[in-house]
Amino acid sequence: MEQDSELNENALFWFDKELIEKFLKQDDPVKSALGVFPILASFCGKSGSIEITQKTIGKYLSKAKHSRPSVKCGIEELDELISDFKITKTKNGGNRYHVPLIPKASSKVFPFYRSIIDSGIWAKLTPSAKVLYLAMRSHAYFDLDEYQIAADFENYVEDGTWQENYKSRKFEFLRMSKSQLGAISGLTRPSVYDSLEYLEENGLIVWNPDQENWRVYLKI
Repeated sequence: MEQDSELNENALFWFDKELIEKFLKQDDPVKSALGVFPILASFCGKSGSIEITQKTIGKYLSKAKHSRPSVKCGIEELDELISDFKITKTKNGGNRYHVPLIPKASSKVFPFYRSIIDSGIWAKLTPSAKVLYLAMRSHAYFDLDEYQIAADFENYVEDGTWQENYKSRKFEFLRMSKSQLGAISGLTRPSVYDSLEYLEENGLIVWNPDQENWRVYLKI
């Protein structure tokens, strides 16, 4: 697998919120596609394409021994739902995936850090937990006052500007009930409860009872 030499623990891509919304608007949330897309996008780097085997994708997608069907399904869903997503053959007969990436930050995107993939956390999550995490990230917000009050604001810049703290933020906030989480993710109530447990166990979210909100972590 070819990788961008500049990729490191702070490597990221800008995840299009409208793309997530498009996937979640399907009759059944496109879980396989939402699981596979971050893997491909994370390893593409600036080139926007990556030569990678389905076996390798499967290693980052799931800890299960038989993840190939989910990988195949996810790639097919991406090919169907994203017009600019393309697959070409390489000289050695492998597949090169061309992923449409957004070049810069805006209010319509959020940063997805490759460390979530590299750490193995993504593979530990169930398909529903992946869907819920992306839905929560898509709706999360940053508030400097709340960030300062938070108990573990180790990245808080004393007397720093909003921009300085926003740039170095470790997490964002989300104030939603579990029923609201089900509404934005398309998951059933039991799936939301199970997915929240997976996300909390793997350090991607924390419920803050004092502020009555979720802390949604950007990276590991």
